[in-house]
Amino acid sequence: MYFKTVMKSVKLRTSDIDIDDIRKSTKDLIGKIWEKALSKNQKFELAKVIPVGSMEEGSRLFTADEFDFMMILQMKDFPIDELVIKEGCRPVGDLSEKSGKLKQSKRKLEETELSANIKHALLQVLGEHEIEAWNVLFDSDGLQISVDTMPAIEITKDQIDQFERDQRSPLFHEQTHKCRAFELGQNCYLVPKGCQKDDDEEGCGCWLIDFAPAEVAILRAMDNTYRDCQKFLKYILRNYHDLPSYLVKSAVLKHLEKCTGSCTEQTCTLDILNYISKCVDDAVLPDPFLRNLNVFGWKEADHLRPLSPIKTAIIFEHHSRYVNLLLNIIQKMTQESITILMNSAPNPSHVDRGELMAIEKDTAVESKTASTE
Repeated sequence: MYFKTVMKSVKLRTSDIDIDDIRKSTKDLIGKIWEKALSKNQKFELAKVIPVGSMEEGSRLFTADEFDFMMILQMKDFPIDELVIKEGCRPVGDLSEKSGKLKQSKRKLEETELSANIKHALLQVLGEHEIEAWNVLFDSDGLQISVDTMPAIEITKDQIDQFERDQRSPLFHEQTHKCRAFELGQNCYLVPKGCQKDDDEEGCGCWLIDFAPAEVAILRAMDNTYRDCQKFLKYILRNYHDLPSYLVKSAVLKHLEKCTGSCTEQTCTLDILNYISKCVDDAVLPDPFLRNLNVFGWKEADHLRPLSPIKTAIIFEHHSRYVNLLLNIIQKMTQESITILMNSAPNPSHVDRGELMAIEKDTAVESKTASTE
């Protein structure tokens, strides 16, 4: 089966022993760099380093060449339990000012066939927003290692409870989401990815509540069936269409909420992909824990904010068509038990993008014809 072929192809080529060695040396090195950088800082000092990201989740593909860490800071002269959390000054992840025009534009696009050249020219790749000052590259025995770090301040559940009482409004989707965020003994964190920048590219200094270590703990504890589904979709969506891995991760976390554990790899993959399709079509990716937070909005704020509703709609419509095409293909393969014979997963660099667009266009025409009959 193609699924199993992909699983063999994306398996990490680095041994577990070497991965542990790279992780330890990387963590020690990045800790020393941050300690040196903070040595003259009057407000903050480094308290600890927490590994996060795909290497910790167990969803990394191909090579162990990227590590992510949260750099937990503490304030030198201010007890963290006295920190009071307040609402930010601007909405986070809010596309509401575009939403009406965005949906209207998408409806018009659904009735229009765009040429491949126009689609490629207007396509904005999601997932590129990084702050370079927090990233480090170094070599380890000839392997280039990318290290992404994120400063954070650890806060407690009591502080979250107090915030909800002050706001007189729940912070989480449901109480179950709140319990899930803390059930594995994880705390939550404040990270400097809060309110969107203004027209002068200036932020306001607000920080965002983040549950990255809780996400890691949940994903590490899940069954291998779900992990394989996550890897499979990461491979398909990133290598063929460059959709961001956080989209797949959020969809897997959503799937874990309701899956009984008796599903097959095929049914779980289709369910997760259905959810991704809905999110891309609506241009809304709910945060796994927090209500009223569109992950697309704050992850892609720098890319989407300057764009008109029409251009934003074209971006999401393009992604939506690809995901729906992929969903239809996998459904057909599952129903007809189609087996693709090959020794390894195809190299995405050899894929004819124009041919893919032609297939997508033909599929859309067939669907429209079928709906009118």
